[in-house]
Amino acid sequence: MKHFFKVHGDIIFINVIFLILGIIIYDCFDKKVEILAAFLATGISLSVSYRQYKIQDDQIFKELFISFNSKYDKEFNDLLNDVVLNAKQPENYTLSDLECKKIVDYINFCSEEYLWFHKDRIPLNVWKAWQEGMIYFLNCKPINKIFLEECLQEGSYYGLFQHLRGRVSNWNRK
Repeated sequence: MKHFFKVHGDIIFINVIFLILGIIIYDCFDKKVEILAAFLATGISLSVSYRQYKIQDDQIFKELFISFNSKYDKEFNDLLNDVVLNAKQPENYTLSDLECKKIVDYINFCSEEYLWFHKDRIPLNVWKAWQEGMIYFLNCKPINKIFLEECLQEGSYYGLFQHLRGRVSNWNRK
């Protein structure tokens, strides 16, 4: 029963509100059935429209989720893990020019994810998981160096840097 109300509570709420309003107005205006019917029809119409909106919102999220995870897996996962592993070695590890460009691409990718989160297309729990991964990689010394250089262009990243301020190491050493 709890699951039923979790899934259908929005439709039930909208229709109950319009039923109550319809009964109140029906009672106030000489008990005309047309008024009650109009309120019921409006409630049903709004609840169906709201449910359609939620379905479209879920579809957009699903497309973004699949797209972002696919792109991350194909373009960044191996690179980022290799950089973290190599950065732990005792010798001074430096990134190649290609790796540096890919790290900038990764930061752009993160900012795109943030943009969609900021537009309420990415749920908070998903964003928090992605953000933890971002912070982990952005705190890796070679990646952090590039990140801090990119921070000089704060306006270019849809507010991601402001959002992450204080969560990434060496921020004040720019």
